Formats: sequence, C-alpha cells, structure tokens
Amino acid sequence: MLFVDRPGWSDEAFPPQVANRSITFNDKGSRTGVCVLATDGPADLHFGAAIDAYQQVARYRFGKDGERVDSITDWGLKQFRQAYGLNGLLDPARLEAPDRG
Repeated sequence: MLFVDRPGWSDEAFPPQVANRSITFNDKGSRTGVCVLATDGPADLHFGAAIDAYQQVARYRFGKDGERVDSITDWGLKQFRQAYGLNGLLDPARLEAPDRG
C-alpha cells in the first residue's frame, strides 16, 4: 500500500493496537540524496525536506473487519526472488561489470 496523503489511509495501515512496519522514502525527483525512514506508524511525508515528495509503503493493510492483507503480492515476491534469490542477496552472476570508460 502506498501512502499519498489520502485521508483515512492511516486507519487502514495503522489501526490501533496493531503492529505494522513501513518504509518511507523520497521521490526520485527529490533535490536531496536518498532519504529513507523505517517506522511502525504514519510518518510525516515531508520529514526530509519541506517541499520534496515522500511516499510511505506499509507491509499490510487492514479491512474494516480487521482482516490483514499483505501488501507484497505473489507477483512482487516472485520478482524479488528472481533478482535476489531466496536468501535476499543479489546473485553475483547477475551483477553488471562496472563501466570503466
């Protein structure tokens, strides 16, 4: 789930008394370097700079009935495993040779 200042989203991602990890990161158009925050609650989406855009991605979202839905789809997990293997490390055979030009 991507947090984009949508009212009520925090209730879906961070209901009371429920743990849920998330990652907040700056937009690719940001004027600063990479800025990342891991948290277990809603983050200020301008924590790194007042006018740069940030996005928050929560691991789970929760329905009105409290049902927990994983934000990592089967397709996404398959893509990750193809790129990084089951142990989460990039396969050295897939690394590109550095540009020495």
